[in-house]
Amino acid sequence: MNRGLLSLILLSSFLLLPQQQSQQQPIPTPLDRLKIFLGTFDVTQHYEKSSLFPAGEAHGLYRAHSGPGNFSYIADYWASGGPEGNISGQQVITWDAESAGLKRYTFGNKFTQAFITSGDWQGDALVFNGEFDFQGAKIHFNDTSTSGPGDTFTMKESFATGDAPLAAMLTMTAKRASPSGTATTSPAAAEGTPHADIAQRSGLQPPPAPTVKDLSPGMQRMAFLVGTWHYQQKFQKSGMTPDGGIGEGNYTAVVGPGGQSILTDFSESSGPMAGTSAHEIFTWDDKQSNYTGYSFVSNAPGCFTRSGAWQKDQLVFTREMTIQGQKFHMRFVYSLLAPDTITIETFTSLNDAPLTLSFSTSAKKQQ
Repeated sequence: MNRGLLSLILLSSFLLLPQQQSQQQPIPTPLDRLKIFLGTFDVTQHYEKSSLFPAGEAHGLYRAHSGPGNFSYIADYWASGGPEGNISGQQVITWDAESAGLKRYTFGNKFTQAFITSGDWQGDALVFNGEFDFQGAKIHFNDTSTSGPGDTFTMKESFATGDAPLAAMLTMTAKRASPSGTATTSPAAAEGTPHADIAQRSGLQPPPAPTVKDLSPGMQRMAFLVGTWHYQQKFQKSGMTPDGGIGEGNYTAVVGPGGQSILTDFSESSGPMAGTSAHEIFTWDDKQSNYTGYSFVSNAPGCFTRSGAWQKDQLVFTREMTIQGQKFHMRFVYSLLAPDTITIETFTSLNDAPLTLSFSTSAKKQQ
């Protein structure tokens, strides 16, 4: 639990460095255009007969809202009845400054790592491309989404193996379920929210919410993180917080789709970082034997990653970022004092300077 909390807090405070101007940065236009997809939609997926799947049809729900600070777009989805069986996941789209384009991070119930695709607008179409290992083969995927009349949008997905041309895989049609089109205001796991409305409209019932017991073997050791927490912090006088200070906030963590991830959110209510928030997803990499955290924050676009592993009884995450030519190093050390209490020490440094303690956090589980 404390690993997620610490990482998010550290990330936010790093982005609040005086030389960083991200809080004044406007929302990138390509991301702003995603507003047409916000809200709750009933979806139908028509599968073409292909080498991947037989022909078929699936029904489900797609729900999207703006992420922290409107610098990201978060969508939860699920569908069932088709050739893929029950599918669910969460997607986060943000603006990637390095590539000057959109990046989409998909966390699904049937794969352990984030599926990262690159995209942008081509006229009125939102197009994403990426590669995915499927049953031992590397497959290229392309999907194109366009808005339609009457609060609808369509997404066409194609695939190709090797040098073969793209072949149609499925067409998803989505019709807005909420007459007002109002976006949801807080993230929710795709499998974690009962949707009586769609059950009435389609006769389908969403999959049951995953619980700690559903976590994959690699994620089991992070099970302590799941729950609602209140934390307090003590900031040292440093370049990040010149006057030091005391802060507090709230943190939540839920089991992600299929137990393959943990979805977390925090909001800072007081102190030097008051008003900041973030959404972070944790995954486990069997090959590397480590965790990855993908953070989306309220004061800058982009995805900020960190990696972590257990060192005896402590969970340690590290992150390195380059800002205006300078390397910023972060180290998060989590110590579990009791099943419902943790402490976190956050160390930072610039370039080759030694790491020093920037702030410490004490978190108490509420439920």
